[in-house]
Amino acid sequence: MQVLHVLMVFLGLTFSGFVVIMNKGATLDHLTAGKAAVYALICTAVNCLALLAGYGISVVCRGLLSPKAEIIFAYLLLFFIGIFLTVRAYHTRNIEEKVDRSFDNKQCFVLAMRFSYGIVLVGAGCFMLGIDFPIALLIVAVLTLINVFAALYVGYYFGPGFSRTVGMSGGMLMVVFTVIRFAEYLSNRG
Repeated sequence: MQVLHVLMVFLGLTFSGFVVIMNKGATLDHLTAGKAAVYALICTAVNCLALLAGYGISVVCRGLLSPKAEIIFAYLLLFFIGIFLTVRAYHTRNIEEKVDRSFDNKQCFVLAMRFSYGIVLVGAGCFMLGIDFPIALLIVAVLTLINVFAALYVGYYFGPGFSRTVGMSGGMLMVVFTVIRFAEYLSNRG
């Protein structure tokens, strides 16, 4: 699997987190660059640990399927995560923008845990597809830092109006790039 494909799949996945953080940014009373940086670092740490968990799960499960079945399973996993994110975003309702003065680092950690499940699954899929962990980790860390920082400010200044569009775009990005890579895999085998 090429680095570009990994980047696109993780980018699509981070759009889901973007929506969650953007919605939270819309409810913050006062956002400073320092707070945004701390929240971004918390989310990045959680996503990196989630990626590690996904790789760990795959290491433990290695050998349960044939190599060919693992690759097919990994592509199906990525495809259905993209479909799930698209459908979930389509059914997303706009949030009410009530000021949340209680949001702190602990609540940020809990929020990050809520949207990191996809990283676990994608991490497992990446391991099955032979993606080197350091490459995936670097991509997740950089995308999460940028994503969370941007999402907080977009939500804070513009509100959550883009939630549905951003979420559906991310899911569809995952689906499209997974289908393209799977088609390439099948054509290279034949």
